[in-house]
Amino acid sequence: MPFGEEINGVGGRTTGLNYGSDSVRQKFTGYERDIESDLDFAQARYYNSSHGRFTSVDPLTASATIRNPQTFNRYSYGLNSPYKFTDPLGLSIDLVGCNFECRVMNAINGIGKLSAADLALAKYHVANGTALGYVFLNASYNQLRPQTAGVGSPNPQGPNDNMKMGEEGRKLLIQWEGYRDVPYDKDNSSGSRNCTIGIGHLLHPGPCRGSSEDQRKYSAGEIDAFFKADVASAESHVRAGITKVKLDQNQFDALVVLALNFRSTPKLYAAINANKLERVKAEWLSTNKVKDEHGNLVFSQGLQNRRDAEWALYNKPVPRFKFFW
Repeated sequence: MPFGEEINGVGGRTTGLNYGSDSVRQKFTGYERDIESDLDFAQARYYNSSHGRFTSVDPLTASATIRNPQTFNRYSYGLNSPYKFTDPLGLSIDLVGCNFECRVMNAINGIGKLSAADLALAKYHVANGTALGYVFLNASYNQLRPQTAGVGSPNPQGPNDNMKMGEEGRKLLIQWEGYRDVPYDKDNSSGSRNCTIGIGHLLHPGPCRGSSEDQRKYSAGEIDAFFKADVASAESHVRAGITKVKLDQNQFDALVVLALNFRSTPKLYAAINANKLERVKAEWLSTNKVKDEHGNLVFSQGLQNRRDAEWALYNKPVPRFKFFW
């Protein structure tokens, strides 16, 4: 039965409002039936209970949350879920039984706000490389950061929120990943091979197959788009994980290059935040193992060489001044 259709035309509220069994009466949505159009009048728009849809977009929420495409969906009621939302007039939204993941996805879509506790939990998941952490990264941590509780009270900026990977990081990344415009199989730390393109971009898990996408030559524009998206994700990972220490450009670049190769680094990030340099070095250089054919972690000289290069960049001084002659 479409949401808004009457189950019973008599009794209860309808009798109390003297509508009786007449066709002109309010539905349980709170809307009054318009005789001429046979639609329910919802103040700013009409609702067709037979079809379970509004006849136009909500003028209030459409203008208030224009970034959310659901506000332009005429089939939606309370943003398309009467089970999740309580929205008698189709204008305001109350979350009902919405768990942490639900609240995160709503914040990503511009519905409601994340509390300070939720945001702190988000940072934890990002730093620990959990499945939920990847949800945050794919949505961009910067997109979530303003979604704090209360209107007009944005979360304070983190010490590295304005940082982006620079030229030193880009050069180091290309040095180790190379540049390929045709897909190829690349070894990973799990002991398997993944189909890869461009500057270390994962095309899909597992070896390249015979499909057209795995065989064709990719344009420079496509490879650049892959690269920018991968770097942006790694930058968000670093910004979310390093919250107590201001990084210099080389440190940030080195961490981004590491994050593009290895994400599960909670102990490393904790050591950096605690400013424990020896622990930082030990944790950084320990990510040098891959799984063999039996699933056992074994030392990889290739990974060790990459870690050494990243660590060297992390410790490389950044010139304070540039002289122009």
